Amino acid sequence: MSGQRSQKIEEILRQDEAETALQQRHRARREEDLHAARRLEEINRTGHFLCVGCASLSEYGEANGFSGREARMLAAVGKALNLRPALEEDILSGKLSLDAVADLARVFQNPHLAKDEEDWLKCAEQWSAKRLAREIRKRELETETGEPASVMFAILTASGRALFERARVIASRREGKPLAEGKTVEVMTNHYLDSFDDDRKVPGTRRTPETTGQPGRTVPEEVKRAVGARPHGDRCAVPGCDNEIWLDYAHKQPHWDGGSREACNIHRLCKIHHRLYDEGKLQITGPPDWPVFHFADGRILEGLGPTPGGGAREKERPEPP
Repeated sequence: MSGQRSQKIEEILRQDEAETALQQRHRARREEDLHAARRLEEINRTGHFLCVGCASLSEYGEANGFSGREARMLAAVGKALNLRPALEEDILSGKLSLDAVADLARVFQNPHLAKDEEDWLKCAEQWSAKRLAREIRKRELETETGEPASVMFAILTASGRALFERARVIASRREGKPLAEGKTVEVMTNHYLDSFDDDRKVPGTRRTPETTGQPGRTVPEEVKRAVGARPHGDRCAVPGCDNEIWLDYAHKQPHWDGGSREACNIHRLCKIHHRLYDEGKLQITGPPDWPVFHFADGRILEGLGPTPGGGAREKERPEPP
């Protein structure tokens, strides 16, 4: 029994020695990293990379055994050390990671990012480097726009990522400044909505004739706007249905029976409710702007409680004037 205890004690001592050695090696490695950080910051600040035939700090780093990202990160660390020299001991002791200090440089250069009650340095000690980077980028966007920011993650294919990066370049050119990924998404979304959202199109003089008895199935843009302006908005008109993506224009008088494509003859329904309506399992009475929905047995479909997905509609169905 005493032999087993001695063996365990020896194992603990070996682990302690290994941990001490690791800490010593960590400190020695970080001392080298800090030396490189100061040097790369100077090279980037003075543009010295051009003197040795490199177009950027990233290229200079890759020519000297660093990745482009590592070179940029270390240069940011060097900048942070210039602004806050006391950070050196925090890095050497392992209190702060290099990635965290690189992101803190963004805060040190822009004091407006920190509110009076905030201590980003303390946050860096308590948070993971990933969370710190995310929160700093959120604050940068909030400071720039004056609006609250939120985080959205997206997983793209390789080709999708390449398309996004190309769009980011073009968007940055048009905006006259380099755009972060989040701002690029906003610019692209605005452009898409301006191009395809009926609610954003400027109403003009109607060019299509009255559609009653006319061939074709195209719904005039003016009719689309009128339907979208109804109290239920651009979503399925059935109370309790939150579908706002897969929507059809359902005709009160069927198209095959001479029904027009005018707003007075159209209900905006999701594909499921459109099918039930065509099958006679869902009935609609009243004017299109204030429809009343019935089951086949005549009972009124209210649907103002929780939706099938478990949530609640954003607003209850208003009463007609």
